[in-house]
Order: sequence, then structure tokens, then C-alpha cells
Amino acid sequence: MKSIRFIVSLLILSQIACAPERITRSKGHIEAVPSVQDQQGIPEPVADYPMLPPPQTHATEETFTVVVSNVPLKEMLF
Repeated sequence: MKSIRFIVSLLILSQIACAPERITRSKGHIEAVPSVQDQQGIPEPVADYPMLPPPQTHATEETFTVVVSNVPLKEMLF
């Protein structure tokens, strides 16, 4: 019976240890001072923007594929 009480009391104490602490907030935590940007408002959208030139096609470079097995890298590089 004593062991059951001991186990139950340990369980209760372990749950109390996991309880969150009360956090005290500072004076300026919630009430922020408005910045200069907030006072100016939202700027108008940009209507005239520079157009990008159309993409240019380039010649495709020649590529090679090599498949080897059990060959040291030094021998394969040429």
C-alpha cells in the first residue's frame, strides 16, 4: 500500500513540474509604438515598370554520358 501511495505521489509531483510558468509581460510587449512607415500608409502600386527583353536561344552544348563498372576514376578521366 505504501508503494502505491509513493508511486501516485511521484506521478502527481512529476505532472506539477511540467506545469507552465506564469510569464509577466513587459509594458511595451503588446502596445507597440507606430513606426513612420505605418503613419505614411500603403504606397500606390507601380504602373510603369521596365519590360524585360525576350529570351534568346543559345546553341545546345555537346554532352556525353559514360557508363562504366569497376573502373578507377583516374583511368576514366581523359
